[in-house]
Amino acid sequence: TDPQNPDWILELAYSHTNLAALPLESGKGINEETLKHVAEATILKELVMALNPGDRAVAGSYANTLAWAADAQYQACSLEEALKLRIRAKELFESSARADPGNYDLKRKYAFAVSGVASVQTVTGRLELAEQNLELAISILQELSATDPSNIVYLEQEFYERLMMAKLYADTGRLESATSIMKRLESEFFPSAGMNDQGKMPRKYGVEFFLVLADIESQNGNLESAKKRLQAATQLQLRDPDSETRDIFDTQKLIQTRYQLWELSGTDNFEGFPDLPVFGQTPVGIFRSCDESDSAARMYVIANEQENASSEVEYLLARGYEDPGFMRFCRKHGLCKD
Repeated sequence: TDPQNPDWILELAYSHTNLAALPLESGKGINEETLKHVAEATILKELVMALNPGDRAVAGSYANTLAWAADAQYQACSLEEALKLRIRAKELFESSARADPGNYDLKRKYAFAVSGVASVQTVTGRLELAEQNLELAISILQELSATDPSNIVYLEQEFYERLMMAKLYADTGRLESATSIMKRLESEFFPSAGMNDQGKMPRKYGVEFFLVLADIESQNGNLESAKKRLQAATQLQLRDPDSETRDIFDTQKLIQTRYQLWELSGTDNFEGFPDLPVFGQTPVGIFRSCDESDSAARMYVIANEQENASSEVEYLLARGYEDPGFMRFCRKHGLCKD
């Protein structure tokens, strides 16, 4: 009834974004309907941008929609499209932050956007660019933390970005740099009581922290220490609620833990280990996430099913998936060539 009213167009765009956000945030996998909702939200936000040129609030809303769209494309393993959307969102947030340098919320969103670009650059093998963007995100968050030390959001995100930098270093053989970062993180976020008490470490990143640390310890030849770190990761996962509530992202961490334990011990006996739930995400086709396929390849290697593992690797490489951790795994087990 009022087709040129930007307020109503914006509300309709929000509705499409929310309908896309439900499956994206649930971790149960996406489908064609999810992609349609983010596409429709993007088109509507672009229309509002045209009707309100120069409106920073509209530009910020559009950037948020682009980030959701990128997440949807990433979960469909459409990595190049995800990267384009992430870069566009980063450009919009950067422009807003530069236009209002005293606005800390805009700076935080810009840091998140930079981190989003880095994450896709990492999995597509653009490692030098990913490292540069991680450094930028860390510097912005450190600046924000210095201005508001009590802000837990800044602290947690800075922790995560530094952890991802350590992981990138570990996956590319720069163990000294990776070890240095992890030692600083451990000293800053763990109390003197030791690693069994997480202290200030963000719980949602606890498992990731121990997995990265275990990998670094293993590569440094400290196998017993690596096993202890994996045991700590397992204990955190056992504390989680009913396994049926775990999503794809939780399952990926479980499988990564299993794979690292198997690498160290050579055993596939996981008695007492958290159960792996079954999900309904499409097992093949355009909506299968790269992360899920990566996890499946590791499980097939543990089960000594090389043909199935090779099939997963073929799918990933065809999608341009060149995450350095995956490439290490792939080469180690003769599943891909340099």
